[in-house]
Amino acid sequence: MDAAGNLWLADASNQRVRKINVSSPCLPLPAVSVNNAGNYSVIITSPSGSVTSLVATVTVLLPPSLLTPPGSQSAGLGSNATFTVTTAGTSPLSYQWEINGVMLSLQTNAALNLTNVQWSDAGDYQVVVTNDYGSVTSAVAVLTVGAPPALLSQPTNQVVLSGGNGGLSVAVVGDGPFTYQWQCDGTNLPPIITTVAGNGTSSYSGDGGAATNASLNYPLGVTVDALGNLLISDCNNYRIRKVDTNGIITTVAGCGYLEESGNGGPATNAGLYYIRWVTSDAAGNFYFSEFNGGRVRKVDANGIITVFAGGGGTLGEGIVATNASINDAQAVAMDPSGNLYIADYYWYRIRKVGTNGLMTTAAGNPSATETGGFSGDGGVATNAAMGTPYGVAVDSLGSFYITDNNNDRIRKVATNGIITTVIGGGSSSSDGILGTNTLLASPVAAAVDHDDNLYVITEDRIRKMDANGVMTSVAGGGGNYPGDYGPATSASLRNPMGLAFDAMNNLYIAEAAGRIRKVHFSGDPTLNLVNVAVTSTGNYSVLISSPFGSITSSVATLTVAVPPNIQTFSVTNGQFNLTWNAVSNLTYQLQYTVDLSGTNWISLGNPLTATNGLLTASDIPGGDSQRFYRVLLCP
Repeated sequence: MDAAGNLWLADASNQRVRKINVSSPCLPLPAVSVNNAGNYSVIITSPSGSVTSLVATVTVLLPPSLLTPPGSQSAGLGSNATFTVTTAGTSPLSYQWEINGVMLSLQTNAALNLTNVQWSDAGDYQVVVTNDYGSVTSAVAVLTVGAPPALLSQPTNQVVLSGGNGGLSVAVVGDGPFTYQWQCDGTNLPPIITTVAGNGTSSYSGDGGAATNASLNYPLGVTVDALGNLLISDCNNYRIRKVDTNGIITTVAGCGYLEESGNGGPATNAGLYYIRWVTSDAAGNFYFSEFNGGRVRKVDANGIITVFAGGGGTLGEGIVATNASINDAQAVAMDPSGNLYIADYYWYRIRKVGTNGLMTTAAGNPSATETGGFSGDGGVATNAAMGTPYGVAVDSLGSFYITDNNNDRIRKVATNGIITTVIGGGSSSSDGILGTNTLLASPVAAAVDHDDNLYVITEDRIRKMDANGVMTSVAGGGGNYPGDYGPATSASLRNPMGLAFDAMNNLYIAEAAGRIRKVHFSGDPTLNLVNVAVTSTGNYSVLISSPFGSITSSVATLTVAVPPNIQTFSVTNGQFNLTWNAVSNLTYQLQYTVDLSGTNWISLGNPLTATNGLLTASDIPGGDSQRFYRVLLCP
């Protein structure tokens, strides 16, 4: 320390002597930022006393910057749309909005308000923000204009006998895609489940016909391609089957032989070796894993099959994927950028094939020799241990999820490479609790919907974890099999193994027992009423939504009536009197025939409308030797 209060430092490693101005009449402000703004003063001290300077204000002048850019949106024809941007920088800030690179006159505010949107308003919007110290241009936000939904036909009142079938329907025009939320007495009806492929028998049949009449043999994986076709890994038939958008099933890979053959030729002539899961990309290619073969094979949009990954002799990192070794390939999944993830079952890793065709380890320790285990949460995924990863799924941001089967957990690897447990490790399988408090039992597959909610198969149920981490059951766990056209949570599932979502956010479930099931999260224009109960009586309507607006149908009343039953029969002076149970405001017709072997039923008198729970009609039989009576509920 010198007499002026400066500190001198011998910096041996850098071979320098350095000086620190502990006390100085000058306060340097290098690389000024907004944090340097404020009111400054200095206290000058000597052995004789001290004095404080006047206050000096430092104002930091900032060029404009974007805190929140405008976001893309959809708007219905004739509706309103607003683009907004939030900015920082020294005032005053000026704004100039553009469409397709052309300035919009008088649009110089932070918000761009568009009223009575027309087709001509569709386009690419951005804003230039300027002040005296610079300017910045936002990213492009796209406005898509479409026709909002409009109803061509409304649901109509309907009377259905208890235990019978019926349906309520609407017809809609406009620009889709549409979702349908049916309501009864103002309460949303839950999503239904249906069978879309497989008849439940384990064999091979049905190509060229309706998929619901076809036989599948241990289907494990499903995916929906860019055109909306459903692809199924029909494992024990050694084939990949396709269900097109008309519901017709065909074989698109595999000739039925258990072998690895046919590379470079038509996929339908190839032998497939212990296939497992299937996935697809945006270009019309699909990929499937071969478990014991240790490969992933690709079928391109022209139907030609090749080896995409595995089959090599090296467990190296950063090598060409076809030179790499895979122990047992389970699930495969494609991320938004075109990278393929592979669950390598017995090497306890998730492998990644990048768009450059090179194979790396994305999770699991590539240099470890242990057999499974559990470790690494909160750290880098490639230092973690996991037990027999069955499934892998990717969200819209590029994070991926691992079905860590032996550890009864779903683990997430974020885009920064850090691994955590998001479901499992808890003590309860109840709905409404956090995923990390949930008990999982040997989860086998996971999938992510278009809103980045996570779904997992466990205990023959499909569980969902929402954006807040809360768990609910969405399918399975009920007592009805197959339970088609009923609530998905009332149905039972038989050995569910694979999950996939379509463009409408409907969920497909591969049951190894021989069916592909669909949970209709987006609803349908027809509400199928199957084996209806009296409790289904009510007032029904449907909310139809699209990116361009929504509309609610008129209300239709569904009346579920108990079948009429003749309860009393009497004879008075040759007149037969018949009384049956009825429902108020419904109309009935008494009929007779003299021969049950025929169809010649004759109506007696005019139809009768009930005003209470009973109706009575009479008949004078005349000269017939016998008559049989029935009561019809009139439509």
